[in-house]
Amino acid sequence: MIKPTDFIFNFPIIARSEIATAVNASVYYNYINGKPDGDTPAGIKVEVVLPNFKYEKIIVKLEGIKHPLTPESFEVDGTTYKVKFSPDFQAKFYRTSNGEYSLSCKASTVEIVK
Repeated sequence: MIKPTDFIFNFPIIARSEIATAVNASVYYNYINGKPDGDTPAGIKVEVVLPNFKYEKIIVKLEGIKHPLTPESFEVDGTTYKVKFSPDFQAKFYRTSNGEYSLSCKASTVEIVK
């Protein structure tokens, strides 16, 4: 039986566009046995809204911390950026502990679109 967790989606399928609006960024850490793996961030999480999908929010993880968007990029309230993710963007559904589906997204890079 085919399940939603069997599919991997690219960004244009998820966003119905090549471009999204970044509204926030934060660092993330890898976890081992439920605890952060050290003090070094594993990457950046970019929160984007999808204008062509009723402004639904998704979080995209970017490995590493050398990206054009950082948490400091959003220090001024209301700052947003039009962005495009690398072609290796992947989105997959997974089941949460209460049985609901959630979306996990990752990409290697993000580009600010002028």
